[in-house]
Amino acid sequence: MPSNTTTTVIGGKGLIKYLNELKVATVRETKTAIRVTAIKIENDYIRGVRGNKQSGDLENSIDHDIAPGGMSATIGSTAEHSIFIEFGTRPHIIKSKGNYSLSDGVDYFGKTVNHPGTAANPALRRAFLKHAGARGERLAAAILKELNRPK
Repeated sequence: MPSNTTTTVIGGKGLIKYLNELKVATVRETKTAIRVTAIKIENDYIRGVRGNKQSGDLENSIDHDIAPGGMSATIGSTAEHSIFIEFGTRPHIIKSKGNYSLSDGVDYFGKTVNHPGTAANPALRRAFLKHAGARGERLAAAILKELNRPK
């Protein structure tokens, strides 16, 4: 198809260089936003479980892990009972696994206990919801800063 219109791009190499620099800065800021957000979620998760009867083990088991490449993070607990604290439990029967009474360390209850269940303490979910949106805001601010940076 014949064309009588032409276009000239001036500064093409400079534009490509700028876009590559912007990509590097954006990736760097994304990694920073992910790391900062993971730390904030971890700290709020720890604060959210304090005061729980078994919080010492749970608090000490909470950690974050930044994935290789720095583009994602995992925040959680390795304590086996953390899932029961986060989601709660239904009423259930606890039976002794030996020839002894069940105890909480102070009182003895016999070989069987009708446990009333526990209310959920969704500390991890609260911490995530509190900070998840802020990560995007931090990232957007960092990108705008790079876009407005003097060349």
